[in-house]
Amino acid sequence: MPTTPEMEQVSGLVRFDNMVTPFDYTVGAVPVILSGYDRLRPGAVPGHDLVSVFNAAGFDTWWISNHPRLGPYDSVIGAYSEQARHIAYTTVHGGIMSSPVLDERMLPVVDGAIGHARSPVFIVLHLFGSHENAADRYPAAFSHVGTPYDNSIAYTDHMLAHVRASLAAHGGPSALFYVSDHGVRVNECTGGIPAHGDVRAAYEVPFYFWASPAWQTDHPQAMQAARDNVHAPFTVAAVPASVLDAAGLAHDGTDMRLSALSARPVLPRRIVHGDSAANQGVDYDHSHDDARCHITRD
Repeated sequence: MPTTPEMEQVSGLVRFDNMVTPFDYTVGAVPVILSGYDRLRPGAVPGHDLVSVFNAAGFDTWWISNHPRLGPYDSVIGAYSEQARHIAYTTVHGGIMSSPVLDERMLPVVDGAIGHARSPVFIVLHLFGSHENAADRYPAAFSHVGTPYDNSIAYTDHMLAHVRASLAAHGGPSALFYVSDHGVRVNECTGGIPAHGDVRAAYEVPFYFWASPAWQTDHPQAMQAARDNVHAPFTVAAVPASVLDAAGLAHDGTDMRLSALSARPVLPRRIVHGDSAANQGVDYDHSHDDARCHITRD
């Protein structure tokens, strides 16, 4: 049974099918998505993140999250949220680590941010998605798609379709990007229970781009470039440049040649980091899983 039936029917959707993330955990991956900063890359230094750049460009910025605001796995990410002009956490007790509510709790906030926009707006929506435990991530209406992991993906598909429809209803030029920070081991050494782990599959992530008809009319070359790049070997380091590109912005600290909307994007080696000192800095395209379900060099 299809797990992404709603978004796959959307006109104007571009689904890139060869994207990887350098980390198999959130606290490493999200800084790359927001700013290109890979803390384990030699010589890397933190730079300006997307929220602060959009602030400087005069956008009304929002951070809407169903993750905890504080905690050992969340405080680093929460620091990025503090840049936004509007901050909304939908987890219970103000975001302290606890049992999260379903991602749909965010939708009224998203709809309000979009529907009441009177100036350009930039929204970061941080879903729980299929994060373990997958069986806790969807309502009963999505419990019959397949495995709990399949069900959670179908629910995320429904969430994205709702956000896309809200943007379309508002009218005018708009764009939606979706990327996962990391994957999980679904079957590899897990007994069928999805969990964190540094196998190759955990670095393979979906990357969607949708643009409204008005945006496509204004940016026909970028839209065609996106379609031409669907099989290109990207990493999530392409996200900051791609988002800025879609907004018609640029920043000295961002290599705009990485944009997935570029006619000839730069495609660096895809270096990923395992969970031990022995398998950090691995070239993903020249790697395999060892007998103990860890990524390693060929």
